[in-house]
Parts: sequence; structure tokens; C-alpha cells
Amino acid sequence: MTVVLLVSMTVVVRPTSAQQTAGWIDAGGATVKQPNSIDRSAFTLGLGLLHQRGPWSLLGQGAVTVANDSVAATQAALRLSFAPAKVSWSLTEAEVSTTTIGIVLPGNDGNQSAALRQHVRVKGVRLFAGGGIGSTSRYHLESSSAGMQLGATSTWRAFTGSAVYQRAKTDDWQLMEASGIFLKAPAPAYQLNDATLELSWRIPRVSVTASQSWRAGFGNTRGTSSGGAAAIAWAPSAPLQFIAQGGRQLADILRGVPQANYVAVTARWHINARRAVNATSAPSRDAEARLEQRDGRTDVLLRVEAPETATVELATSANEWKPERLMRDGTAFTARLRLPNGMHRIAIRVNGGEWRAPRGLVRAADDFGGAAGLVVIP
Repeated sequence: MTVVLLVSMTVVVRPTSAQQTAGWIDAGGATVKQPNSIDRSAFTLGLGLLHQRGPWSLLGQGAVTVANDSVAATQAALRLSFAPAKVSWSLTEAEVSTTTIGIVLPGNDGNQSAALRQHVRVKGVRLFAGGGIGSTSRYHLESSSAGMQLGATSTWRAFTGSAVYQRAKTDDWQLMEASGIFLKAPAPAYQLNDATLELSWRIPRVSVTASQSWRAGFGNTRGTSSGGAAAIAWAPSAPLQFIAQGGRQLADILRGVPQANYVAVTARWHINARRAVNATSAPSRDAEARLEQRDGRTDVLLRVEAPETATVELATSANEWKPERLMRDGTAFTARLRLPNGMHRIAIRVNGGEWRAPRGLVRAADDFGGAAGLVVIP
């Protein structure tokens, strides 16, 4: 079975009158080697769609993988996020995914999984806890899995680090024995402890990620496994991005994906995002940011109400997160940003406090940017 995992992302929003939709198309190739198997080449074609409205964000991703052994797979994942405006430290996510496998799609074998996660932000650190379940059919054998996760993520300038612990159980003996995990004695399920550390570095056009995972059985389960991976993404222009990645992925308990060594290269084309509101429309009463058309381009206008003696600073992904002070204009601190086409993050802080998203922009909480406003310049 040759399956390439979907690249996942999380984008959440702060309530605003604006509505935003963005999409992308992926095409790439990979070489995959699963335990006790030969190297296989695979071609993957995928697409994604992100729609944000008020406190809600809906992310859908799908992919088709075709390997040179004539086995194909389809994948689909749907993630719903909720970030209430009055509880800015909270984010709730629910996700479902499905995979079908077969020489002729849709195949008879596959997987279905569901997960629920709750995130909280405390003084620049994002903590989360959650759990999930999965059901797999492989060669007409049925199995089920469940897991619980705890994790933390923190960002400092262009760096982001995260740590995740998972305790899981599964009766998928094919998945476990192929990766060197066995039962000491007859038992209803394999029991596993997993730990993953990840470090990312990002500047406007380049991002680099490295991760290391460890797995160990406990109770009636014996055996260990580990894997490391690295990825680099480069955006030569606003809509185009190239991603190269490789390493070893541990068997995914919930999605039923086997352990494998892999090398992959992908090209991603971002489809123009749009806002349902007119870019020159008046901002809401408490908005600190809005879009304005000027000289055939779209600028971002910032207006932050603060005492005259305050220090207001701005940082963006376009300038490598270097803080810049805003100038006071009348009763507020203002700035006009002319950013390149594409997607950017913007953050502000007052008197050296915590960086946050300007009100009126969608709020992003992904693996790189932490608390920042997300804006797309068409």
C-alpha cells in the first residue's frame, strides 16, 4: 500500500465582517519505501480550499496518489475551527478524514478517522489537548485505533518549536508488526507512547522544518521505533511554492498509514484569495485594520487607539518580523502597508506587551506565526 500523507495546516479567524476564501493545487512525486517492501515511485495530485467567516474556519484537502505498482489511493480531510472573539485565547478544532485504497478507485479497503482538539494560549505559549479514533480495513481485515494527545507550541521571532506527546492503542497488528512493534503476550490491543519534537524557521519566501519522533510500547507491547524528517519550502513568486521533504514517517495509528522512508518534491499553486467585502468599504467600529485600493494596488491601513504616551509597534512576515514603531496621527497610531501579492501575517503590540492580531483581520494560529493577523493581497 502506497499512501502519501496530506500536508496539514491550521488557520483560524477572529470574528469580523469580512469573509475570505483561498485555494491551492498541488502536484508532485515521491519515492516511498515501507518495511519489508521495495522502493515505489508515486505521483500525487491534490487540492485544498480554505473558507473563513466570522469566528469559523473550514479547511478541506484532497489528494489522489498513484504508485508504479498500479495501486492508487484517494485521501480527503475536512477541518472545522472555532475561535470566539470574546475568548481570544481559545481555539477549538474538529477534523474528519477518509482514505480509500484499491487498484480501481474507490477501493474496498481504506480508513476513516475523527479527532477533536482544544487549544489555549497562555503568555505566548499555545497548549493543546485532544483525542481521536480511527477505523481501518486492509486486505479485508478490520481494525480500530484511539489516541490522546498533549502538546505545546511557542514562537520566538522567526522560530517556532513544538512538543507533542501521544498515548495510543490499536489492534492493527499488520501496521504494528511491519514497524517492529509486537505483543509480549496475547492482548486485545497494542499500547504505545509517542513523542515528537519539531523546530521551524521561517522568513518571507523560505521556511525550513525539522522533526524527530520516538515510539515505545508499554504494558504487553514491546518494541521501539523512531524517525526524523525535514522539509524546505521556497516561494519564488506570490502564487507559486516548491516543497521538498524527506525522512521517515512513523506509522499513523489513527489514519492507518504504514511506517515508511520517503523523499518527495511538490509544486503548489495558490489560487487568488478574495474578500467578500469591498476592499474600500468602511471598517467596523472597533477594527484596527482594513484594506484600501490605491493606485491600482491594495494597501493595508492600520489605526490603533492608544494613549499619547504609548509605544505601538508593528511586525510582519514580509519584513522578517522586525519591529517598527507606528507614528501618531491625531488620536491614534497609524501606518499604511504596501505588501507584495500573496498571503502575509501582521502583528502589533502596545508598550512592549504580547504580540497580537490587529482587530479587523483574520487571526492565524499556525505552526509558524503564533498570534498574528492574516491578510491576502490579490
